[in-house]
Amino acid sequence: MEISERFEFKFVLGQDQSEAFLRAFGSCLRPDTQGGPSGVYPVVSLYYDTPDMDCYWEAWRRLPSRRKLRVRVYGSKDGTISPSAFLEIKCKIDGKGVKHRFQTDLSNALGLASGQASATPVPREAVQVVEQVRRMVHIERFEPRCVVRYRRTAFAMASLPDERAPLEEPLRITFDDAVQHRFELLVPEPDDSRFSTSLLAEGQRILEIKGHGAMPYSLSTFLGRQQIQPTSFSKYCHALGSLPEIAATLS
Repeated sequence: MEISERFEFKFVLGQDQSEAFLRAFGSCLRPDTQGGPSGVYPVVSLYYDTPDMDCYWEAWRRLPSRRKLRVRVYGSKDGTISPSAFLEIKCKIDGKGVKHRFQTDLSNALGLASGQASATPVPREAVQVVEQVRRMVHIERFEPRCVVRYRRTAFAMASLPDERAPLEEPLRITFDDAVQHRFELLVPEPDDSRFSTSLLAEGQRILEIKGHGAMPYSLSTFLGRQQIQPTSFSKYCHALGSLPEIAATLS
């Protein structure tokens, strides 16, 4: 099981803004080699929600405390990135992001997320997460709702241009593009390609900046000069917002 607590800011960038960011900070970015030597890897997530889509509406209302359940799948078809799966509960607690997850094989993750008993022994540190998932499925009736796939380019930023001292802790910088979704075939697989609907306009990318403490001043100043504003962009919520029954409610 992994538990992480961090700040994260999201930005939706056009192509010119992405190129400006890379020109300004590219020399300080180091690829996240967990995604292969280039730091580029596919991410596939199966999201769960209640029959009334409580997760969607809580996020739409921007409630400070909320949560969502997903099974996240990594891996590449060519084998350069080994397949792996995580059962995840991602929470907002008074506006602060907390993620609980543990790694297991994909079939077991899907089984647990459907309320089944684990097919393998559950580590002691993961028992509470499994129990929380069980309650979400059996009591709150969470069920598969949507699959999202995107291409992630991940970096670590340990320093800033023209500054001698390194950052106390490296920032995690990711760009997500080729974001697609579907509401059928709700059994994901590594490097899943069974998609036809895109979430972003041509040339757009989602930039995420994650770390601890405050965002470095020079970085926030650059974003302001480029008129790059933070957003609460949720891939799951934007996918559901395309459904006719949701669109009709919001119109």
